[in-house]
Amino acid sequence: MKLLLPTSPSSSRLDWHALIAVALVFSSLATTALASSISDQSNDMRKRHSNPLIRKSMEDMTKRASADVRQQRRSVNSRRENCKAKTNTTDTTVTTSTTAAATSTTSEVAKSSTTPITTPKSGSCFPSLGYTPPSGTPSGSLDSWWCDSNDEAGFLGFSYGTFACQSKSQLSADFKKMRSTFNTRYVRVYGECQGERATFLDDIIEAAYENGMGVMALVWLGWDTSDTSWKSRMSHIEATIKNNPLAPYVIRSVDVGSEPLLDQPVSPSALLTLIQQMKAVASPKGIPVGISDMRYSYSKISDSLAKQIFAASDHVHAHELSFLSGSATTGEAAWTSVQSDLKWFSTQTGGKKKITITQTGWPTNQNEWKSASKKVDDSVGSAQGYVEMLNSHCSDMKTIAGNGGVGWFWQTWSAEDLSGWGLIKSNGQPQFSFKGATSC
Repeated sequence: MKLLLPTSPSSSRLDWHALIAVALVFSSLATTALASSISDQSNDMRKRHSNPLIRKSMEDMTKRASADVRQQRRSVNSRRENCKAKTNTTDTTVTTSTTAAATSTTSEVAKSSTTPITTPKSGSCFPSLGYTPPSGTPSGSLDSWWCDSNDEAGFLGFSYGTFACQSKSQLSADFKKMRSTFNTRYVRVYGECQGERATFLDDIIEAAYENGMGVMALVWLGWDTSDTSWKSRMSHIEATIKNNPLAPYVIRSVDVGSEPLLDQPVSPSALLTLIQQMKAVASPKGIPVGISDMRYSYSKISDSLAKQIFAASDHVHAHELSFLSGSATTGEAAWTSVQSDLKWFSTQTGGKKKITITQTGWPTNQNEWKSASKKVDDSVGSAQGYVEMLNSHCSDMKTIAGNGGVGWFWQTWSAEDLSGWGLIKSNGQPQFSFKGATSC
């Protein structure tokens, strides 16, 4: 979906375009007429959340959209362009030449590699909140470097869109704030910049490591089968995993696509091949591989292919957005929906694979997207109530999913990504007092 959003310095394209229709399928209260209406909305989401570079082609597909929806799309795209222009003009550290960037990054990595350090001291692990990684490039066993995934539950971090190709300094500033203010352990990044700046993932790795954070990386496949730009993105990510000595110590996982089964920018069988291709590169480095998708998406493919994809994936990365389905009218009342999906995912893998909710949240307004329910509460209080709901059911998630419980990522970091959904407003302040529990 690009939670999939408008591109801005801390942008992300809110990939929830088809989510409203999707969620309705799960709601026993949804009517056929309503599902049809929401489906039309979901198609328009897809178009409005396009990258500025392909905006024109997407706009050609919006003939069915209403005047107010078209105005929203123009507003979103304008916000993206303004933010991207601001990023490009205010930060001179962005390299305009891929070759020059590659040379610079290689030099920096080489310097850090000259001062190898040992694995974390006994009783500490990366990226636990009490551990500060030393300078230099780590060495030694990854098993003794990383925190045990079975010890990780609760709030892990934020989804962070990279469609604006943020500079290294912007990445560092955002990650520092995530870590110091919100106790973030990981950042989940997704976007197209890997195709525009070959060393972008290297910048993310270094910025995250400097701030004691791990990275959940992702190959953005897009949503259009005619767009094959994902090939260069995947190639660049593979190159970083192979050549950057920090990669195995910072990249916790790689997902091949964000809701690739829902959007199907490649066929499900081709997706399975891409998962195996990425595993051939990442597995030798100790980096798990899978996809990031919602429960409904698996119903769009055959049971056989679904089983193969679950089997090929090293983990389960799930999207949970109860607000859009209207299955809950307030954030604090959304547990039933979350619980149902977690049980389903756990059943598909026999409870043997770690489940992480890589996208979840509750908006403070419906300026962009409407819920299927007219009774839903889109307020700051309800958004905060959703966080408190997740916190209060941390132990229940351990019981349901096993493997040490379920970690989750708030979607998304910046409110400029999509009005109401992001936590951080344009003035740099959070929309509400966000306190995600990091253990239970």
